[in-house]
Amino acid sequence: MAVPKSQQITSLAGIWRIDQLIEEAPADAWQRLSCGDGAKGPRVYDGVAAKLPANPILDPDPPPHYRWVMARRSLRGKSRTEGRV
Repeated sequence: MAVPKSQQITSLAGIWRIDQLIEEAPADAWQRLSCGDGAKGPRVYDGVAAKLPANPILDPDPPPHYRWVMARRSLRGKSRTEGRV
């Protein structure tokens, strides 16, 4: 499900916006991913994913599933073959 970057996540540490969590991702967490070929060549993005912690206030029992946040960013302005700087 897509959510706006202003979507809030509640944890024991407080309330965080999705874009804040993504900004804090370490550089080595980003991976170069292909979304397949497009009309103008390969569609390549950088992507990152992280499992969100369970919230014991909202979910007192261990959850049967986990929530994840995933993000991708365009490589516009970058060479599509260069590594992330």
